[in-house]
Parts: sequence; C-alpha cells; structure tokens
Amino acid sequence: MASQPQATSSTRPQLRWDPSVLQLLRGALLSNSSPLRILRFDGDALRLVVAAFRSARARHLDWTQHGFWPDLAHIDFPPPLVKGRDLNAQVATGERLHRERSTSILPGDNFFDNWYIESVSYTIRSDMKDLWNGLKKWAVDKGLYDPLEVEEDIVAAANDQTSDFDRQALVRSLGDLVEPFHVNMLPIEMGYHASLPDKCKRYSSIINRCLQHCPDEDGAVGYLTIHEGFVEPGASQRRPGLHIESPGYYKIDEDEVDDSGELKQKLHRWGFGIGPAVWHIKGGVFQASSVPDTCRVWDCIVHDHGEIVGPLGNLEHLRHDLDSGPPRGVVAVVPEAPHKESDRRRSHTSQPPAHRNGQNMAACRVAWMTDRTPHESLPVQRRVFRQYFRLVTSQVTAWYEAHSTRNDECNIVPPDGVDIIRGDKFRAASVDNQGGPVPPAEFL
Repeated sequence: MASQPQATSSTRPQLRWDPSVLQLLRGALLSNSSPLRILRFDGDALRLVVAAFRSARARHLDWTQHGFWPDLAHIDFPPPLVKGRDLNAQVATGERLHRERSTSILPGDNFFDNWYIESVSYTIRSDMKDLWNGLKKWAVDKGLYDPLEVEEDIVAAANDQTSDFDRQALVRSLGDLVEPFHVNMLPIEMGYHASLPDKCKRYSSIINRCLQHCPDEDGAVGYLTIHEGFVEPGASQRRPGLHIESPGYYKIDEDEVDDSGELKQKLHRWGFGIGPAVWHIKGGVFQASSVPDTCRVWDCIVHDHGEIVGPLGNLEHLRHDLDSGPPRGVVAVVPEAPHKESDRRRSHTSQPPAHRNGQNMAACRVAWMTDRTPHESLPVQRRVFRQYFRLVTSQVTAWYEAHSTRNDECNIVPPDGVDIIRGDKFRAASVDNQGGPVPPAEFL
C-alpha cells in the first residue's frame, strides 16, 4: 500500500552555510589531520573558497523581480473575541457588505466603479470602528475599563489614525477575558462569506480586499491564517528566523523512484505568486499585522529555492547575502505602467518601492509576497496584543494535516490534487536537518 507524502529536503547538491560547512573550514585552520590544512598557509586560497561558496549561494537570489508589495491596502482589524460577550455581536462585522460577492467590489472601468470601491473600503473601516466602540462601551458598562484612568487614551487620536482611543489599553484592561484565537491554513472558498466559520467571519472584508488585487482567485479554495493573542517582550508571535513560505521538496511516495533511483520528489508550493506584471498580481500570499515592525521582508525572490533552502524553508544561511543587498549594477525591473486609463483604474495597485533592502511591515496594511520571498517574524519590545492575518492563495501542492485547521464547520477541504501530509513536520525536519535550526513546534 502506498504511503503518504512526506516532507523532505532535496537530494540535489545544496549550498548551505550550515554548521558542517563551518566545521569543514574550521578544520582547515585548526586540525592537523584535515586534508584542507594546507589552506591555512594560503589565506588567499581560503578566501577564494569562501568567496566561491558565497557567490554560488548568492546566484539563487533574484533581485530583478519584485517579491514583495508592502502597501496594497489600508485595512482595520476587528476587535478580539471576548469571553462573556454575545458571539453574534462580535462577528457581525459589516454583514451588509458581505451579502454581495467580492466580484461586485472589484475595480471597474469608470469613475463610479472606482469611487464605489473606495467608499466600500472606507465603510469597512468605519464599521470596524463601530465594533471597537461597541467593545469599549461593553467594557465600560462592566466596570472593566475607565478611559479617564488611561493616559494613552487621551493622546491616542493623535498617534493612531485607525481609532479614536487606545485599543491596546482597552484589550489589556480586559485581561484574561480576551480569548486567544488561532487558525492556521484553514481551507476556505475565497470571496464566499458562508465558507468562513463564525469566529472567522470578522475577517471577511479583509479577504475581499485582497481579492480586489487578485480577482482570478475569487471562488477558489485558499488558506486562511488568523493569530490573535498577547506577545511578551522579546518574543515573536510567529515563526522566528529568516525563511520563505515554500518548504522545498517533499517525497511523493516511498515506493516511487526516478530514473536515477532516487525517491520522486515534488516542489511544495505555498501560494506561489507572480507579479507584478503590468501592475497585476497572480497568486501569492497576502498578510497584515495590527502591530508595526513585527515582520521584516526582503523584496527579492529565491530562485530554484528547492536546491538552497533548509528545513521548512529555512534561509538563515543566506542572511549575510540578503543583508548585503543586490550586487552592484543589478537594477530591479519596475512594472510597466498601464497604457490606457481604464487599465490604470482596473489595476487599482500602487507601484512597488524602488529600494531593495529588507523592510519592516507597517501596521494595518495589506502586503503581498510570493512563497519564495525571504521574511522573518520580529520580537516585540513590550507586551502587546497582536492580530495577524494571512491568506495563502490557491496554488498549494501539499497541506500539513497535523499543523493546519480543518474547516469542519463549513465542510471545506483542500481540493483534489493537494497532497495531505500526515505526521509531525517539525520532527521530520529535525531528522533531515541540513540547513540550520528548526523552529519550535509552537510556531506554525
């Protein structure tokens, strides 16, 4: 009987700056038994070895393509779930806006259509503010929150354009009543409000906002991640360490081998993503955070990533190359502006930034990236309540059953053609660890 697909690293030659490589070069300097000890007397040769190794790795970084758009849309996050409050009052976010399919609010060819889409976005943010004000009133009525005793509440309007009071102070005052909420890679039908579990319906408007930039994905099965909870100082809410979303290769079947006798492997797509071409996005990953400076992204694409990534997409061995930026003389290809005015309106997408260094994501901004875009979660400086949103589009080749959330409430499953990988992906990565440390299991 055929076994289930398994996560694995590629069996092709890989160029990782991992502990074994460091030990090999250290032996050239310290060990009398190392065959490379001859290099200790020739510093130039040793430098050439290191330079060649770095050059081979750096060729996998494509700085000529945009892998990251940091500011596709301004959004507002819904209030968190609170114990003791009526669930219907908490998930009724903009219900009237979701009665229409997302296609009804896609950019059009005339001024009215584009005015309408902007008015819908403004209305969504207004509805979110109403919900936050409703939570504040509930907390005041319960004697849990007194705005006059919160110094931040007085100056919040000047510091936060998304609210007229300090939401962090409000959430902190609720303490243990705030319900941590986490779904990971939950399969949904993108654009269909009814495909969302009740507690996820609060995010329907944000999903529709993403689909405005990726209309081809409307109605397809995508994968939703929501992570809400307090983050302690010095910790990151999501997976730490430099990585990409695509984990590399995975084994298709233990009984299937290729012509060379190696186990057949398949590249694990995690949304893929192409763009922007003429200001149009295809596939990829959308994400947003309610707290600024908690995610850093490099605007490039890892080329042939299956041959260079470590376990679960680990890229720590490329940090030096990424921090060094593009080689001298490499210029990014900026998407060509649409020629016709109607095309410019239809795109409804701003031009990406010209700089290529890693940059921190701003709060309450929808960003887009490919599944080959380097990024990392950053630690917070103080205790905060963070809300994280991610929408992985339909081009997913495998789904980790043990680490993903089933959508039994709406009976949505990964479509045919998506391999279901069973077992602990972190344990499998630890066994096949060729690229550096594996993140702890709590970071999905």
